[in-house]
Amino acid sequence: MMGVWVVNPSCFPVAAASFIIFVIVSRVISPYVSSVLSATYRNLSPARKVDWDSRITSSVHAVIVSSLCVYSLLFDYPIYEDKIWGHSIFVTSSCAIVVGYMFADLVVMLVFYSYIGDVFYIFHHLASIIPYTIVMIFSVFNYFANFRLMAELSTPFINNRWLFDILGYPRSSIAYVSNGLTMSVVFFLARILSMPFYYYQTYQNYGTESYNEIGWVHYSCIIIYPCIVLDIINIFWFYKLALGCKKVIKGLVNKDSSKPEMKKE
Repeated sequence: MMGVWVVNPSCFPVAAASFIIFVIVSRVISPYVSSVLSATYRNLSPARKVDWDSRITSSVHAVIVSSLCVYSLLFDYPIYEDKIWGHSIFVTSSCAIVVGYMFADLVVMLVFYSYIGDVFYIFHHLASIIPYTIVMIFSVFNYFANFRLMAELSTPFINNRWLFDILGYPRSSIAYVSNGLTMSVVFFLARILSMPFYYYQTYQNYGTESYNEIGWVHYSCIIIYPCIVLDIINIFWFYKLALGCKKVIKGLVNKDSSKPEMKKE
């Protein structure tokens, strides 16, 4: 199949709508709903409220994108038939939603930099926006983009952990431990275990006739370099996550061992 560079204009309004919607969710909907439903939220400092709203928005985004990602993973056969030029409206729409969300999150982060600003996250967002924008505009690399979007499956559990801490859940509670274990498993499967499969497919398709037809993007290697950066970040995050899980499990074991044994009658 000959690759043809065609700009997909339908994704521009999707990205713009995504940006506007997620700014509204972060600065209007989440503050209003959270203040109505949670006394804890009402008593938070301004910095914590901004962080809370940012995480709620992140989870909403992750659920939407993950749903589209899983659908494409199971049913979008064109992206499997041609992993370079195979097109899916669901994947390009997902990328447009991601780009809109990340720009919205960057704006909120910069406006409230003294509260939630983090150079690490800014670098992460920029490393994500570039390849997803190319996928969105030119409908190329849909298979690889969808593969990367699986990382969003773990995001709600990561945000839940922070929320449970703020809400005062004991770290030994069933909700906290269950969310932590699920978070660790999903993070490992979606972001760590997927790495060798992703790079194997990259190796299989790199340099093929279909790949060489992509022209100037061939030299930017958007399915390699940005992903290496993101995966280094993911490995670092998983390392911190593993340390946290080890601490929680160790605490539970020590708690159980300190309980007095029941005497047999």
